[in-house]
Formats: sequence, structure tokens, C-alpha cells
Amino acid sequence: MSDITRAHPHRTGYGSRHSLLERLITAMASGVVLRHPRHAITASAAALAVSLFLVFALALPRSPAGLLHTAGHGAPEQSRPRLLTFAAEPADAMTGIFGSRLVLLDLSTGEVVDSYSDASDVSSAALSPAGDLVVLKRRELAGETWRDRLEVRRIPDWSLATVLPLDSGIPPVRALAREFPAAATEPPVLQRMVIAPSGTWAAAWLTSTTGSFPGGGGSFVTWITTLDLAAGSWANWALPLPGAQAASLLALPNKLVVMSSGISSPRQPTVATLLLVDPATGRIEARQELAPLEWTAKPARHESTLVTYPSALPPALWGPHLVVVTEDLQGFVLDAETLAVHARYPALSESRRVGWRASVVGDRAALVGHDEVIILDLVRWSLERAYPLPQLPENLWQPVGTDLERGVLWLTATSNGCLYQLSLDQGTLSEPLRCGLAVGWPHSTEGWPVSNAETP
Repeated sequence: MSDITRAHPHRTGYGSRHSLLERLITAMASGVVLRHPRHAITASAAALAVSLFLVFALALPRSPAGLLHTAGHGAPEQSRPRLLTFAAEPADAMTGIFGSRLVLLDLSTGEVVDSYSDASDVSSAALSPAGDLVVLKRRELAGETWRDRLEVRRIPDWSLATVLPLDSGIPPVRALAREFPAAATEPPVLQRMVIAPSGTWAAAWLTSTTGSFPGGGGSFVTWITTLDLAAGSWANWALPLPGAQAASLLALPNKLVVMSSGISSPRQPTVATLLLVDPATGRIEARQELAPLEWTAKPARHESTLVTYPSALPPALWGPHLVVVTEDLQGFVLDAETLAVHARYPALSESRRVGWRASVVGDRAALVGHDEVIILDLVRWSLERAYPLPQLPENLWQPVGTDLERGVLWLTATSNGCLYQLSLDQGTLSEPLRCGLAVGWPHSTEGWPVSNAETP
């Protein structure tokens, strides 16, 4: 991936696994920061980014003493597929006017099953696989300074279970500062969170400063840690990922899979590095470097004049294996317990590019391109079929969940803020299940919408 598409993810809270266009917009939105309770963007870059986007298109009981007890992923009533995001006010996503109300949708029907109105200063969130717990990153104004904190809330009553600080004094930052002293001078920036299947712990990808440049700006380090949601405390360890521009997290029942990646280029020996981490101690139990079979610069999915080297999508669980697919459909199949590589596959297409993530359903993976959904046969590593998607103006299609039993993929469209359902067997796309959702820029740069239907 090019320098432009990886630049400064720590400044905007943007994860690297979204579309190339949104990564380009994020790179532009760096520099002097204009603070807002929900977003951090530059005044000039925001206008430019919006222009480019328009042109190129983009029930648990209370427990004593505040302790958290969750039903875990085995509770059928609470394992229904859910989607969490902001709702437009009025209900037209093209207005770009989103209020302070979070809505929790049933992905199967698009119906609002719950909502939370006190979310004007919430900037990002993580939803538990069971759908019974949410972690909110909330920004509050202390004097003239914005400060972040994490709130763990139970669903459906949204009762507060615990609050965790997000500042330079938390235990993992102190641990990180032993190697990178400058990290203790500023609060870390939380990029993404993922909650484990048990609902008792979560993993976090953060960035911290490591130094400043005379002319402005500075260097940063990407790092990983965990949170004990039951006890309401941070881990006392930090795992730095030097040289990484981004990270992806996959929380298994007792392990954490971390994928770190830098700038995709033939000058780099690998497209990504996978780590198997003990979430209690931060100890690396296995490591695997993913070397591509080829480095070929190819046009981007959304703009043919942008040519980059494809990067790796986040790892997905496939039975006892992990599967990693690159944007140009190269593939790696690994043992989920040892990270041993069982197979490597060359790119399946000279022209196709995919993004976001691989959604595994049985022995197939659904991958979303610019205007199509590709079905990949994981056993034969072949293109099974491709379903065209409507070419809506100024639009990006994003996968937000799958239903293994029904064989469907849920998608959102940024042009109208609508939720759709695609049959993976027939390729039929439903009418909009719900519209007026915050699924486009700038919300997508902060991880919205949030789904529990992409977790193992």
C-alpha cells in the first residue's frame, strides 16, 4: 500500500482496512487538527476530502459492586446479528446530519431493536459477539482539552458497568514508555477495539507518539493491549509493533490474533505479519511472516488512475484455520493454533480488486469489490461466481455481517445510508432494510457501523 493510503492513521482514528479512497481522504485529513466531540479533522482538508468523496464516490441483570457478568456467545437469545451506528436526523443520509442517537438494528430485518440517545460525544464503539455488551469511546471537554474515556455498558438497558480512563497514565502506556519514553507525554489514540467471544475481555489497537519533528508532526508507534471488562481494568502490558502502520485484531476464545502491516511495496519482504498472542500476558506464542508470491502494482477498486501494490485484508477464521486474502486475491491458509502456513495461492485476477474483509460462510468467502461481490471457493481457491451490485452514484459498498445458516451477506451503501441483504446462493439483493444510517465518510473512518456478525 502506498504512503498516501497509510499516512497518519493515528491522527484520525482511522483503521487501515477500509476502501482505498477513504484511506486517501484520511491521509489528507492530517496536520493541524480541528477538534469536534465526535471527529478530528482539519478544516481545509475536510472540505477537500468531502469534495473528493462526492466526485469519486465514495437483557442482563445488574450485578453487585459494578462487576460485569455476560451470557457469553452461547446465549441464543442474545446472539442474533446486530448492527450499531448513528441514525440520520432527518432520516436521509445524504444530508450528512446525524444526531446523538445510536440505533441497534436487527440485521435480519433492519428493525431498530434498541437505541441510546446520550451519544453526542461518542466517537467509536465495539459490540460483543453476543450483542449484550458495548464499549463506547466517549470524548469529554475538561477545560479547554478534550479527553477520552471508555464506558462499558450492558444491553439492552445501557446501564454503566464500568469506566476505564484513556490517558497517558494507564498501565499499558507506562509499560510502553519503558521502551518509548515519549509515549508517556501524550494520551494514546485508540484506533480499534474487539471484544472476545466470552465478553469478559477485549483487545485494543492504539498509537502513541515517540517523538516530534522540528517542522511539526512527529513519529508514532502502533501497539496492542487488552482490557479486562469484568474487572474494569487495563492489562499491565503493551505489545509494540515497530514499523507497522496498521493492525487488525481477531479475538479467539483464549488467544488473540494480531496482523500488523506496513506500506505494501516490493521493497518489503512481507505483505503482513501474523502474531498469536496470550491476551493475559501479551506473550507472543507464534509468529508468521506472509510473503506474497508476487508484487504487482494494480489499479485501485474505485479509481483506475490510482495504482498501488495490494495489501492484506484482516485474517478470518475458517474452521481450524485462518485465511488471509490480499486485495488482488492472493491467499494464505494457516493453522489457527500454530500459524503454520498450510497453503499459499497466487492472485486469481489481473484486474479485480477487493477490500474491507473476507466474510467466511462455510467453505466459501464473500469479498466485496467496487461494484460486485466475489464468491471464493476456499477449498479449491477458485472464483466460484461474481454477483454484480447496483452502480449507485457516489457510492461504496461495505460488508457488515454474514448469516452462516441462511447464507446471506449484509451490505451498506454510503450513497443512501441503507442496509441491504444479499443471498450468496442466488445473488439476489434485497430492497433496503433500513436507511438513514451513518455508514459513509467520516463515520466509516472511525469504524462505523459496528457489527457482531463478523466475529468467530
